[in-house]
Amino acid sequence: RARAAGPRRGPASATRSTRGRPGGAAGERRARTTMCSAEERRLHPCAGNSALHHFGEISRSLEGRLLLLLLDYDGTLAPIVNDPSKAFMPDATRHVLEELPKYCTTGVITGRSVEKITAFVGVDNLIYAGSHGFDIVGPDSSHIRHQVAAEH
Repeated sequence: RARAAGPRRGPASATRSTRGRPGGAAGERRARTTMCSAEERRLHPCAGNSALHHFGEISRSLEGRLLLLLLDYDGTLAPIVNDPSKAFMPDATRHVLEELPKYCTTGVITGRSVEKITAFVGVDNLIYAGSHGFDIVGPDSSHIRHQVAAEH
């Protein structure tokens, strides 16, 4: 059976075979992943597709521009858990968030209230956007609170 070749992803792309696994040919197509070490896969399942592998290209395209990096809290900075009050960010992630503002404007966006996310993350020099961006607090304590339109 002939199959069109897709673009290679990352510096070490490969296709893992899923023959004999549920899903058949469709499962085989879905199983295309970038090969990375077991440790990288354990820490982050998509590590092989990381923007860090393309950092030089990204840096060149941003020359002379300002970068705003907004990161979602639940599922990105902290794991998804059954009890949202226990969705704690790993120390290594906190350290990265402390360093990022040295390089670009950095913020955390979430559906949680801005007060809760500020308390959970607790890193200075970040923008915190709570309520899906309707309530924003800047690193200088500036505050933008959007109003929902009145019903007509």
